[in-house]
Formats: sequence, structure tokens, C-alpha cells
Amino acid sequence: MQEKERVKLKSVRIKNFRGYKDEVTVDFSDLTAFAGKNDVGKFTVLEALDIFFNDNKGAIKVVKNEDINKLALLEGDAEICISACFDDIPDRIVIDSANETALFSEYLLNRNGQLEIIKKYPNTNTAKVFVNAYHPTNPSCCDLFSKRNTDLRIFIDNQGMQCANKAKSSVMCKAIWDHYRDNEVQDPLQEATKQILNDDELQQNTEHQKKMTEARGQLGAFKNGKQTISYIKMLGNGNTKSDKIILAKYIRPQIHHPENTHNTKYTSEELEQSIDLMRSFIFSSIIQAGYTQA
Repeated sequence: MQEKERVKLKSVRIKNFRGYKDEVTVDFSDLTAFAGKNDVGKFTVLEALDIFFNDNKGAIKVVKNEDINKLALLEGDAEICISACFDDIPDRIVIDSANETALFSEYLLNRNGQLEIIKKYPNTNTAKVFVNAYHPTNPSCCDLFSKRNTDLRIFIDNQGMQCANKAKSSVMCKAIWDHYRDNEVQDPLQEATKQILNDDELQQNTEHQKKMTEARGQLGAFKNGKQTISYIKMLGNGNTKSDKIILAKYIRPQIHHPENTHNTKYTSEELEQSIDLMRSFIFSSIIQAGYTQA
């Protein structure tokens, strides 16, 4: 019998619950032990986990106005918050018999690649449940989970997008995310070209614009002779792969995939340097293509 994949509890955060007024994080490993004096909050952590995992229906229940931290309550904060982060997420998760999904590809994991579920009890026994995810912010595709399948199909058809299966919301959402990810001008190389193409002086002459467009085809030579940087790429199954790429290519995937936190964030100086190098290359390509200023 094949062993079922199990997610692993990595941490729990507690806020405004009994003695914990300010948010506190407790990390877990394969073996976790609590040590301390009586009444310092050791058992409170276990009770918070009972409430979280048993949906407030286990041995411990949130009691209105009793379990809220009294100092926070005096300050007008009557909301208990318990959140948990999980690691070792399976590549595929079956929600029901007809709906298989991948949390990574659906942008449902946080910046650390973990599933983070937040339960808030706003002065009541009933929890409001949230997922803290590093999700796309593009206005055209940031709210897909709130749309019905019919709305997703209409949106895909109106935009002329390719979609393998319009009967499954997960497939339709991925098609929309892929469309905007692939079509947004997020590549610094393309951005530099766009900036130059929008230059007022060049806009005055359509022949100049033609030469500029022709220069785009030569951008593949830009990386020749450039110094490379180590970059860790995240694969679809959650694994990583090391690669050597130039600065411009180092910046590009960080913009495309902000959920990948394995690399040092590029600086504004590096971005400016990359764009300046590309602008110089593009202008050089224009000159070689026969561009002369009028």
C-alpha cells in the first residue's frame, strides 16, 4: 500500500488569545518540547492548536469575552487570531473526486512556499478563515477565485485565450494567469526597448520606428560576453535548480515569479545598470542596422 503524503506543521502564530496579547510564533520540528514555569502559556499553545484543527469543536472552545486577552479587549481589540503554516506540500492535491489541484501553481502558498491558513475569531465562536498567499496582483487576474466557472469561461472567450479544459476552474484560472504572465511587459530587456520606442524624437519618423523594431530581433546577442550570476530556479514540482544567468535575466524571473524567495533581491542600482546596458546595446544595434538621425 502506498503511503499517503502528509503535510507538516511548521509553525503556529497566536495573537490576542488568553495571555498572548501580541502575536507570538512557535516553530515546530519532528520533535518539539515546551519547557517553562507554570502559567507561562505552554498549555495555551496546545489549546490554540486544538481550536484550530478541530474548528472550535474539540475539547477546547473559544469562550466569548473570556479567552480574549483582557488588555487587548480594553484597547478595543476583540479578535483572536490563530494561524498555522504547513510545509512538505504534495505536488497534487485532490479536493474531491473530480477536482485535482496544485497549490503552488494556483498561487496559494506564501512567500516561503508554505500553506498558511489563518483563523480569526472576532468576538464570536465562529471562525473567519483566510489563506495568506503570494498571489498575482494584476487587476485582471487577482480575483479569479471569487468568479464562477461561467464568468471564467466568458472572460477566456472574450480575451481569445487558449484553455485546455473549460469545465474545471483550476485549469481556467491557470490559463488566465499564464496569459497575463506571458504577455505583461515585465522583462527589463523588453522594458528598455519600450522606453526607447516611446521616445518623442524617434516617434516623429516612422522609418526610425521601423529600424527600432528591427533592432528587437538582435537582442538575443545581448548576453554574449556578459558576466553571469548564480540563480536558483523553482520547478513546477517544488524542487529547485541552480543556473548561471546574466544580470538582466537574473532580474526578469524575480519579477515574473516573486514567490521564489531563494535568491537575493536585485537592487534598484542593478536594475538601472541593467537597463542602461540594454539601452546602449539597442542604440548600437540601431546604428548597425543603418539608423541615422535626421
